[in-house]
Amino acid sequence: MVSSHGLSASIRSAQESETFDLAGLSVDAISSAIESAFAEPLPLLVDALSPSSAKVDTVRLTFVVGAGKQARQRYDDGLAKAVTCALERCGYVEDRSGGRGTYKMQHDTGKNLKTVVVCPFVANDAKSGSGGNGDDDDNDEDGTQQTTEGLIPKNSPGYKIAISSVSVFQGLLSSQCPSWSEKRECLESLTALNDLLTECDSKLIKGVPLDRAEQSFYDAVVDLDDKAAYVKQEVHRMVDSGQVTKYERDMMLEQNAERIASLKREGKSTTKAEERREMLEGIEPKPPHKLRHEQQSSNFTRSWHRLYGWRMQPVVDSYP
Repeated sequence: MVSSHGLSASIRSAQESETFDLAGLSVDAISSAIESAFAEPLPLLVDALSPSSAKVDTVRLTFVVGAGKQARQRYDDGLAKAVTCALERCGYVEDRSGGRGTYKMQHDTGKNLKTVVVCPFVANDAKSGSGGNGDDDDNDEDGTQQTTEGLIPKNSPGYKIAISSVSVFQGLLSSQCPSWSEKRECLESLTALNDLLTECDSKLIKGVPLDRAEQSFYDAVVDLDDKAAYVKQEVHRMVDSGQVTKYERDMMLEQNAERIASLKREGKSTTKAEERREMLEGIEPKPPHKLRHEQQSSNFTRSWHRLYGWRMQPVVDSYP
């Protein structure tokens, strides 16, 4: 059974508009996850949003609940109803005009996907963790103050990677790490998370109890090996299909050259490494992926130049 905890935590840790693909998830898991995620206003941090979307009203959470004939079997027929009913139990209403606390059904004809778009209730938790009711900080028996925050910040990408189910993680990888370089960085994060998990396992094997932060991490993290295997598969697929930029191709060629030099020093065969070099050299690089907020940045740049560009004009010395 797919755990609903990972999806619920990923939704609540969202800091901007995101898409969650619900393919392969059961109706019961979805109902539980949606109700758990939206039972309370989402803790969106306004400061974490880009300047162009500083108003949290612009945040939209999109849930893919169906697809066309080719992918229809991946989605339960009751997903859309499960999502909308769970939202309504949390106080959300259907309203195509949008606004906080509303949802709407959409059919993306371009991608042939059926979605539920949610405009969430939002609570600014910028002051959370400082003072308050004292729940965030407690004292151990020895009087040492210890935080319940965990080993990694809850709103960080690493936290989402650690606690999300495999299916949710795959959707996040596609939307948040579209390039080869970003997928490699994600793989490095998974390796670091696995190291943390191994340290926790080692302590438990020795009979050493985990502290509160370690226990919180140990209970939440799921399927790191499966996620790492999927990322490796995607990394190899992008290289094999030539979906890399010039910078990425040059980086791989440099690594390949170092590998060939190392094999030669060790007196080993370089045949496979040289074949890989030929394959990499034959790749026609792709243009870099567009920045997520590239259009907003371009609009800002043009506005800035209209307002202040005159100040950048060179000063002509009028003295003889």
